[in-house]
Amino acid sequence: MKRVLASFFVKDIKKQLTLYAKENNYHSKQLDFHIKGLKTYIKSHRIENYEELSPHMVKEYSDNKMKLIEDHVELIQAYKIDILEHPELSKYKLDYTLKTGQYYTHPKLIINPSSIIPIDNHDRYHTLDVLKYLVNKIKAENKIIINYFCPQQTKQLLEFVEKLYSESFDEAITIKIFNGIVPVMSVSREIQMLCEKPDEQQFYEVNAGELIAMYTEPSLGENGFDAHGKQIECETPYNTIDHALEYDKESIQTTNQDNETHFFAKIKGVVNIGTNYLSVDTQLKRTEIRQLDAPLLKADEHNSVEVVIDQFDETKDGIGEGVKLVSNAVHIMGHIGGHAIIECKNINAEGATHHSSFISAINAHIHLHKGTVRAKEVKIDTLEGGIVHGKNID
Repeated sequence: MKRVLASFFVKDIKKQLTLYAKENNYHSKQLDFHIKGLKTYIKSHRIENYEELSPHMVKEYSDNKMKLIEDHVELIQAYKIDILEHPELSKYKLDYTLKTGQYYTHPKLIINPSSIIPIDNHDRYHTLDVLKYLVNKIKAENKIIINYFCPQQTKQLLEFVEKLYSESFDEAITIKIFNGIVPVMSVSREIQMLCEKPDEQQFYEVNAGELIAMYTEPSLGENGFDAHGKQIECETPYNTIDHALEYDKESIQTTNQDNETHFFAKIKGVVNIGTNYLSVDTQLKRTEIRQLDAPLLKADEHNSVEVVIDQFDETKDGIGEGVKLVSNAVHIMGHIGGHAIIECKNINAEGATHHSSFISAINAHIHLHKGTVRAKEVKIDTLEGGIVHGKNID
């Protein structure tokens, strides 16, 4: 008979063992416990304060487990235990791993072959009773509900006992020790842009058929019920926007997958993101383009984007120093800075070109030219030492 050191009625066995060991100068591993009894308490939207679970409630919720969610049920168990000075069943040692999963709704006990389970001089019923008790001790110590919602536990333990008596125990076995309800988490309404929202200086070109954005429809989830007897709240979905994303049907097409809408570019152009509005434009308007913006442009003279620069401050360049700009057409109301390189089909520069700038085009119209231009058709309003290469020059 193991020496009983103290008796308690507790909800948290691990905590009580640790506290007793600390107060009485024991190492926690020296102590064990024996479960003498337990009580299960229930609270729900119909029961404001915890009360003892009655047999008719057990049947009601066992027959229809989803009522646990409907009634917002929570369970808690309290155990009458004796604290023992030595291991209770010293001949038995379960080497196990407790697998709980993400939500702790379907925990499993993995019993490894290194476990010590003596079966000599014991019949199957005795071994089954010992294993049931040891498994329940593990559950109680981990605050997993005992005796309820574990329909497979006894069946799988019985199969394990048969294996012990008829075969060798050389592979780990799995015991499902609770059958809860996995929650369905709510999905919030949100838009995921596959390119960052442009600021004043940044812009993003896309090809036809390229995925631009994904819009997620909001959906309400469903609560779950875990092995601790607690509700798993599905949470209320939050909305990052007030309504669905609108878009230009001429430049964007959509596909629907589950609760997501995918937005694809119909044409090659520049993404325009307004307030809950999306389009692909073939004209890009800016007050200036600086060198750090240049890598954001795709070097493809065959695109359909027209770049329009409105820079009316004569002290600033519309196209900054060192910029390399490749586009279908460029219309600049402003100056072109030093070492700028522009490649396009058509350019209309209403300001001055720096002497170190270079323009390559099919058709070029320049107001004040100081740099170098190479084009098939060239029209210069004022030439100030600039270099011009062209077939037809005006």
